[in-house]
Formats: sequence, C-alpha cells, structure tokens
Amino acid sequence: MKILSYLLFLAMLLTPLSIRGQSVYSNEDVDVVQLSESVYLLKVKSDFTANCLLIEGKEGLLIVDTGFEDTKDNFKDAIDSFGKPVKAVVNSHAHHDHMGANQLFGKDVLIIGHQNCLKSYEQFGHTVQNISNNPTYDFEGTLIFFIAYTGGHSNCDILTFIPDLNLAFLGDLFLSESLPLVLTESGASAEILVLHLNEIFQSLPDNTLMIPGHGKTTSMEYFGGYIALLEETVEIVRKKMKSGWSLQKIQQEDVLKKYGRFGQYLPFITKESWIEQIYLSYSK
Repeated sequence: MKILSYLLFLAMLLTPLSIRGQSVYSNEDVDVVQLSESVYLLKVKSDFTANCLLIEGKEGLLIVDTGFEDTKDNFKDAIDSFGKPVKAVVNSHAHHDHMGANQLFGKDVLIIGHQNCLKSYEQFGHTVQNISNNPTYDFEGTLIFFIAYTGGHSNCDILTFIPDLNLAFLGDLFLSESLPLVLTESGASAEILVLHLNEIFQSLPDNTLMIPGHGKTTSMEYFGGYIALLEETVEIVRKKMKSGWSLQKIQQEDVLKKYGRFGQYLPFITKESWIEQIYLSYSK
C-alpha cells in the first residue's frame, strides 16, 4: 500500500475530491444525486445524514441501505419518482440509520445481508438472502458481489461491490469525513477495522468509486489516505499505552488534536471516542 502522509491527506481534503453528481430529485429529507447513467446516491437526512445507493435497471431498482425509520415516507417518495419496482434491498449492516425504511417494501422484495443479523432483516416478513450462502446477486444481468467484513464496525458488515459499474458501497466500514465508530461492546476492534480497510484497498481496482455510509463519495486515492490517517492515530495512542498512560490521561492530553476535524462530522463520534475504541481494542 502506498502510504500518504497526513499533510498530503489534508491537502487532498481541500481539493474537490468528492465525486460530484447532479441532483435530480429532492424533498425535505432526501436528496437524489445522479453519479452515472444508472447509479444514484440518496442522501437521507435525519439527526445526521446517511448515504444510500440506488441502481436503476430497465425493469426495476436495486437499493443498498434504506436510511432512517422517521424519514421512510420521503424515502418512499424519492424511490417512487423512478416509476419502477424495487427488486432487492441490500443492507450493509443492521443499524437503524441503514435499514430504517426496510418496512416500506413488500414481502416480495428480497433483502440481502449477513447471517449474523438475519433476525433483524426478517422482522417484516421478507425473504432474506444470506450472503454467507450466496455472495452474489444478478440484477438484470449486472453481477453484484457481497463481501463480509465483520468485527471492524459491527458484527454483520458487508461490502457491496459492482465491478461493471466500478463502485463499492462500504457502509460504516468507511466514514470518509469522520473518525470511525468501532462497537467494541459487540466484539469489534480498531485493529480489525484497519486490517479490513487495508484488505479492501489492496483488492479493489484503482478506479473504484468508494461510497461510504456517511460522508462524501471518494476516490481510491482518498481512501488510501484515510487508512494512513487511521494508522497514524492508532500508532499515537498505542505508544502512549505502552508508556503506561491511562485512557483518561490519553484523552485529557488531547494526543489526537491535529485530527480534530474528523471528530466533528457526526454528533456521536469524537477524538475521545476513537481514542477509547483504540484503547479498548489493544487492551484485550
């Protein structure tokens, strides 16, 4: 992996690296941005903004993540604007901001997700495709691949990769403008997350469009810089741990001060929370 320095990564942040598309529909809660001929990013707004993906086929639609429950009506209006039925819904994982509107879709709509969260996906009576048994889906001739990366964010994260469209949807494995959220209480760890991200970076083509669960859509180059940033933060915290510093001291000394902007994008992720996740991950 070609490691980018932190200063270079900051320079990248100041340039228009976000993949900018054209807004084709908007309501109070949802903005639909066309990224290419058949690919749309749905930015769903509640207390914060979550990304969803829509692929338009000749006959129907494929959706990756459905946003929040409290925005489901406006999410439905946005989907209905395409005038085509939803054939399948992929859930990147089972958190409320990524599957909140699953209930909109009838039982004939297939839900695709990881086996660890099948009960969550089955709660509205849908048929569920377990990616552990079947890791692909043929959407009107476009083959879609699902790859499990559990233990980095939650226990049922998957990456959706569509080679024909040169894009990958990473869910909350990648928060392009924020430090990560590692749910250590469910067994996830910062170490596993960084390992997963490096594996993704090494395995996907250089021209892949990287779509995060929250934040701007980016290039692979930006994604590599983001990984380098995380590796630097982990190294800083681990050095303090090896010197015998307590979690409270590491937080109080503000050792990640220069990364502060990445602890401000989402209301529930701060420098301090990321320090705690690193600390707990490497204290096991």
